[in-house]
Amino acid sequence: MLRAFKMLKVPSGKLSNLNNVLSLRVAQQQMLELNETALVQLQEEINEAEKSAEHTKDSIQTLKRGIQELKDQLEEEEKKASKEEALMVNNQKGLLEDLNTIQQSADVKNMLTFIEKVYEKVDFI
Repeated sequence: MLRAFKMLKVPSGKLSNLNNVLSLRVAQQQMLELNETALVQLQEEINEAEKSAEHTKDSIQTLKRGIQELKDQLEEEEKKASKEEALMVNNQKGLLEDLNTIQQSADVKNMLTFIEKVYEKVDFI
């Protein structure tokens, strides 16, 4: 029976199809290797992206803590400022008295008179 197959003639068109199958198989093997290499590269990129995302997440948490600390400091400063304003308002009468004393002083009156005379002389020029 094997002798019958050995003697069997294959048309030339059919033989080229067998050669095509072999070249297609080689091409598919090369494509598979390329795809596997690309897959490894993609996995490395994914790993790097995950590391970067984790670093970004940590940075965000650090910034949030910093912002909260700054908010707390601002709140403390605002409380201090409001206390100082309250003290200033409480001492406002004394401040006005001091300003009135300064305005009524002889030195300030002399200075105002001097300034008026200077303006008069400038107006004539």
